[in-house]
Amino acid sequence: MKKRILLALSAVFLFLSSIFAATALWSTHVHGNFDGWYFDPNFSNKLPEYGNSGHQVIPSDNPKLYAKFK
Repeated sequence: MKKRILLALSAVFLFLSSIFAATALWSTHVHGNFDGWYFDPNFSNKLPEYGNSGHQVIPSDNPKLYAKFK
């Protein structure tokens, strides 16, 4: 009996998590971000002036700041 309950709960959990994952993937694919948050595998490698705001600062616009972190 306990096994059947655990199986049902895990099935429901997997179903809900797959819906969430599909929604997140679709949202990032369609809109480019997930309500201001986005997954960027290179985030830790970015220069500070690129930030996480989604607005890219081109280094030539701000040469002093760029030289500081080069």
